[in-house]
Amino acid sequence: MKINLNDYYYHGLQNPSILNSILKNGIYSRNMQKKLNIDNYSSSKDFLTDEGINGMDYICVAAYNTISFYMFSVSNITLIVKKQKGLKGYLEGEYLIKDEIKDIVGIGIIRKNLSYIRYNIDIYNYINSIKENYSLIKNYNVYDLDTGESISYKEIEDSFNYLNKPKNLNILILYNQISGYKEVVSKLNYQIYDSNINGLSKDMPFNKKKDLLIKRINDENNYDINIIYIDSILDYKKFFSRQEWIKVLQELNLTEETIKSNYSIVMHFYTRLIYYKKIYPYNIPSKVKKICNKDIKNNNIWKNHNYYYEILPTEDIQSKIDNVFNILDKWR
Repeated sequence: MKINLNDYYYHGLQNPSILNSILKNGIYSRNMQKKLNIDNYSSSKDFLTDEGINGMDYICVAAYNTISFYMFSVSNITLIVKKQKGLKGYLEGEYLIKDEIKDIVGIGIIRKNLSYIRYNIDIYNYINSIKENYSLIKNYNVYDLDTGESISYKEIEDSFNYLNKPKNLNILILYNQISGYKEVVSKLNYQIYDSNINGLSKDMPFNKKKDLLIKRINDENNYDINIIYIDSILDYKKFFSRQEWIKVLQELNLTEETIKSNYSIVMHFYTRLIYYKKIYPYNIPSKVKKICNKDIKNNNIWKNHNYYYEILPTEDIQSKIDNVFNILDKWR
């Protein structure tokens, strides 16, 4: 079954907790608001809250393919309703929730998100909202907000399996200037380790540096959640003299190889400037050379790790995010 998406209006539920009230009690159209002597209920600040007039909740309404549709609907569970009198063309606003069912056609979600959830925190939360409200959603037909095609309940239920994330996955990010790692990391449903490395200096007493190193080692050994590190224990090496580093490894019964093995995955985000070096092998600006040399150094240190992955520059950030998700999918 398929519907014409242009024939309906859309209500993006920014607060899924009110879905129960909506599906049980229905919504008031603007036409009904007028009969109730309620003023035109539409202002920019109202779109950003979940509070209605006199204690009544509301939901945003938008015509298909409008700015409000993309702002409020595609990132939320969405009600699909028949066009109401008083809402002509591309007029957008809010509906008040009250006592009468008013032409709810079905629930709209983004089908591609069902298979694309993986490790994207935004989509993870999106699918989790669907799961939390699934008993109510199943009372209605579900449609893809991209195509208008019907989505089966089984397809939705299968996506819930992606909500189970692996445990104890330590990811080390090797990065450089203009490598795009921040944009990717922001999309991952992982905790980022709050490193103490910035508190180190070469001038510190040996025992103080050793204590900070021990704390970092203990932290890494004790985490039982997915976590991202944007520096490694090996990065502490630069704050010790050669003799000090040998000594501290001996005292802690460690080797550099055992330190490396503590990370489940190593992702090396290359900067696009590496191509600059290939294209212009001579007269390379010192800043570019320094950045490229860091990439080369990281590669030499980590390339023999069992799960070392090079994240090469891409034309757009989404392609880079997809590459990372494809790697993480192997660890489910």
